[in-house]
Amino acid sequence: MRAFLARVALVFVVCVGFANAHTMTIGYANSGPGAVTFWYGSWHTLTPPLFEGSFNLVGINGNTYPSTTVAFNLSQGCTTFIDPCPNKPAGLVDGTSNFYACTAGLCNTDVDGNGPVDKWQGVQFTGLQAGTYRFTYIPIASPSADWNPANAAVQSSIVTLSGAIVNGTATPVPTLSEWAMVLLALLIAGTTVITLRRRR
Repeated sequence: MRAFLARVALVFVVCVGFANAHTMTIGYANSGPGAVTFWYGSWHTLTPPLFEGSFNLVGINGNTYPSTTVAFNLSQGCTTFIDPCPNKPAGLVDGTSNFYACTAGLCNTDVDGNGPVDKWQGVQFTGLQAGTYRFTYIPIASPSADWNPANAAVQSSIVTLSGAIVNGTATPVPTLSEWAMVLLALLIAGTTVITLRRRR
């Protein structure tokens, strides 16, 4: 009987621990000039509640961005457990602009194996400039397990947003001009004709 009660207690402790660790990642990506979207990720599938709580952002260390709180209103994710979930918000790069709750605070990858992340809630801020900010997740009075922060670092931390993130500066992808495309098409066509004639 004692062994049975011990097992029940262990299951209860484990379940309570997991209930407090479902929101496990924080990320951010450019959303246009001076705009950044912050994303929270949970390992739950894309089912209600899709949005819960608010997000506060304030400039620090010489950054004059005023304290601004916005309720979450964006959602993305997977409806079934897929590892990794293919619907990760665009622009989130693990270790660069997306970080995971871990025993050390925030880590570049899911070192504690709490994932996969299948549901995201996001909020957008505008009028930003490159600099240092403090973000704070403000949960509702009785948060669901889906959006309960995994640790204090996910709930509130300091982040430095680079000019590339704030202004959407990206490395241009090399592309062919219209004339180069025409010349390439002619080259391919010519090569095809020569190959066919040689075969005959």
